[in-house]
Amino acid sequence: MPFPASFRRAFRSLRKLPFLPGFLAAASALALSSCVSARYPLDAGTLQARGLQPGEGYIVGSFHSATLDRKGQPGSRGANSSVYVRGTGAAKEEMAVLVPIVMPENRDPYLRGGGKPSEVIAIPLPAGDYEITGWSMTGMGSSGPVTVMNRKPIKVPLQVRAGEATYVGRFHSLAITGRNLLGFPIFAEGMIAATDEFAADQPRIRKAYPPLKKTTIRRSDVPARYKAEMQRLADTARWWDRL
Repeated sequence: MPFPASFRRAFRSLRKLPFLPGFLAAASALALSSCVSARYPLDAGTLQARGLQPGEGYIVGSFHSATLDRKGQPGSRGANSSVYVRGTGAAKEEMAVLVPIVMPENRDPYLRGGGKPSEVIAIPLPAGDYEITGWSMTGMGSSGPVTVMNRKPIKVPLQVRAGEATYVGRFHSLAITGRNLLGFPIFAEGMIAATDEFAADQPRIRKAYPPLKKTTIRRSDVPARYKAEMQRLADTARWWDRL
């Protein structure tokens, strides 16, 4: 099956970006994703029962995931994808983790399970200023879990407004697989890009989440800013480039 045009666009200009696997990256991602104050995508039933609390809005978006081997063919051994959001200013104590899984309660689906895969997501958050600070992908390598993530901090600002939903784009996660010494597929590297698919995603989000049918879904410039940050990192010299 061919990849969607949006997926191809997302990676065409970003395919040369560097990655940073290693234990330090894994520890950093795990520390954030397991934080008790972080919020995760909720399923439609939970969101319906919970309702939107006074002074809250939503972050909404979508995910598309694919796995390729080094020859560009569909592969196995995918990876768990996460995009991290932190509050700033008055919302500085807030955190959210965007993942392609919805949950019946607010908890980390990778560490505690209990969720189901979903291409569209919604997370209720207090209104205020936020920023996307990074992404990570974790999969099984030749000797255990391997995590790749943005090698330097990123800042992609966004705003959550009370009673509204802020669309942050479609996140495309691509896992690249290799082979271990025995020839079995392993997770080797990956990345998460973003595109603006507002016209296609808005009706999908409303259909998946009945509480959002009468809610304003506001388009944001997050996809463009995210791409600019990724390009900035690609153009930033690494320490070994300066040796």
